[in-house]
Amino acid sequence: MTNLLNPMERQREFKALNENQLRRIPTSRKWFGVTIGAYALAAFLYARQEHKTKFRVAATRRISRTTGYLCSMPLPPYLRQYIYLAFGKLYGVNFEDVLVEDINQFRTFNQFFTRELKDGARAIDAITDEKTMCSPCDGSVLSFGEVDTMKCTIDCIKGHDYRLDEFLFGFKTDKRNEDQHKRITMVERILDSAKDRGNKVMYCVIYLAPQDYHRYHSPTYFVANYRRHIAGYLEPVMPSYLKNHKNVLKENERVNLLGEWAHGFFAMSFVGALNVGSITLHFDDVLKSNIKVPEAPYIQDKNYTLLMNQEDSLNVHGN
Repeated sequence: MTNLLNPMERQREFKALNENQLRRIPTSRKWFGVTIGAYALAAFLYARQEHKTKFRVAATRRISRTTGYLCSMPLPPYLRQYIYLAFGKLYGVNFEDVLVEDINQFRTFNQFFTRELKDGARAIDAITDEKTMCSPCDGSVLSFGEVDTMKCTIDCIKGHDYRLDEFLFGFKTDKRNEDQHKRITMVERILDSAKDRGNKVMYCVIYLAPQDYHRYHSPTYFVANYRRHIAGYLEPVMPSYLKNHKNVLKENERVNLLGEWAHGFFAMSFVGALNVGSITLHFDDVLKSNIKVPEAPYIQDKNYTLLMNQEDSLNVHGN
């Protein structure tokens, strides 16, 4: 026999049912948010692995571009000195070496960060000797040694080997084996050439800390014949971070100059970092680093030798 509810009981039942549904709504929203977040994370990780989109979604590149934009904005004159002095006190900047004594003249933080030094602040011995070199910048030496001729690697950070071809050219090449007819790679040709001259190929990794003078110079009489710009991430490069993230220097954006000096092959590599992603060469106006949307294959080359030959040809015909 069916029990019929009177109107009052029916009203109480509906009220209890609605209260239970309301209590379940927050739980449903919570799981809905978790699900959306999981899908967003999966999409981000997938895009980061895809060759065409991995740098477009890189958080470090976006952070660095935002920082660059903010640091390029003019600062109010009444705040400049306090900001620069606070930064200097925090990191230990040596203001005695700064060319511009009135730091209030730096309109933007970028101008202060890339400040020039006074003449003679960095004395160079044997400046006319083409067979010697000096440090190209302020900084701390993280590692120094000889390129491993068997593995074609450099030990940039203790225990972290980088293949020279991957670091300089942006991709791995097949190593030479017993097949004599196999083509010799560029790195092997460089190492063989140095060996034939009785030389060794050495490397040195220098870290620029925030307090350091953030300009770089040619460390010797070096002729740059070729430039390779490799787009990449902009992860931090501080030594404490590199110890736990071994692939940073070969995955970050970098500009490599290859050429010659008195002893043969010579190369310089400028590696970008978080919030310091802009790499500038005063003799190369075409170079643009840390752009918003880098294009695949993320490698841009420039042959300086070819350009110099063209200029010489134009000058000859012009005369």
